[in-house]
Amino acid sequence: MTLYEILEVSEKASNEVIEKAYKTLAKKYHPDLQQTPEEKRNAEKKMQKINEAYETLKDENKRIEYDKELQAEKDKQTEYYQYNNMQKNINTQPKNNTEFNQQSQYIQNDNYRSATEWQQILANLSPKERDRLMKRIQRDAREEYTRVAEDYYRQKGYIVKHKTTPREYLAGFITIVIIIALLGLLWLIPPTRRWMISVYNGNIAVKIVVDLIINFIKALFGKI
Repeated sequence: MTLYEILEVSEKASNEVIEKAYKTLAKKYHPDLQQTPEEKRNAEKKMQKINEAYETLKDENKRIEYDKELQAEKDKQTEYYQYNNMQKNINTQPKNNTEFNQQSQYIQNDNYRSATEWQQILANLSPKERDRLMKRIQRDAREEYTRVAEDYYRQKGYIVKHKTTPREYLAGFITIVIIIALLGLLWLIPPTRRWMISVYNGNIAVKIVVDLIINFIKALFGKI
């Protein structure tokens, strides 16, 4: 709720209107005029907000600063709504060649391809290959669009929650498998194995991490 809403006036209200609104509300919510203890407590809280709002808006300099902050907050909310709408549009599937050509421009290979080049590529593909390629392009376009949008709003000061995609889960899983495979290969080499054992025995942190991983693997395969 803005200070103007607390005083029940518009943002363009004159000083006279603000003064009159304050007096009306001060009379309405004066604690001494309330009948029950609960109404008195609520009136005191209400009057505290009313007084704070009035103290800011009656002062010309304070009001100017507040209006700037209020406008900045509105702009931020507008950008937030635009971001949400953009996220919804990302998931929209292209319905015709025009939308497909627009989305294909987001795809980055060695060089950006024009819409004409994409049409030539599609013309030389079978229907199944064309469908598979278009799905990949749509997926890459959404991911690139999302990445750019998230970077933009992070720079604006927003906290953006990134939704992990299946491809990112797969990439993480493949990375873990590769690391485990490399460690396994290194373990088969006697000099490297002795070095790994010495690191394990001589570093408490490494020992704890390795033991946790081993116990997790044992528990996992034990359930299987």
